[in-house]
Amino acid sequence: MCIISETVKGDLMAIDDIEEKTPSKKRLNLKDTAAARGSLCALMRQYHNDEIDHTKFKNMIYGYSKLLEYDKHKHETELDKRIEALEVIVKGTGKTVIDPAELSNPYTHELLQRLAETEQVKSEMEQRLLETENELKLLRSRVGGANE
Repeated sequence: MCIISETVKGDLMAIDDIEEKTPSKKRLNLKDTAAARGSLCALMRQYHNDEIDHTKFKNMIYGYSKLLEYDKHKHETELDKRIEALEVIVKGTGKTVIDPAELSNPYTHELLQRLAETEQVKSEMEQRLLETENELKLLRSRVGGANE
């Protein structure tokens, strides 16, 4: 049988109280934007419920803003590549800048499909214009021949 003094018992109980009040450290889910947004929402709820202090909350928000800047830069770079590829196609230089992996992207595929439709409409309009010009020339020649 072990005899523990009242002071030691009080210290042990205080340690137990601290451990109960200390929230367990949870791992932040930052694997993608949606998961990071969920973690940020949880952090905001903890701060609102006074479960974390102001300094920690401020530091975490700073970390999230840096993560967001990186994610934004990554998406802007991808968009710039797509725009450049489409500009090359539109200008008709004949260069192929589109990475084959980009063709599997539904947005790139949709843009290229719209571009092809636009090109088709353009060629149809040019054809109609040529036909109209030919008809106009024919009418002018008939009118000019009738006046003589």
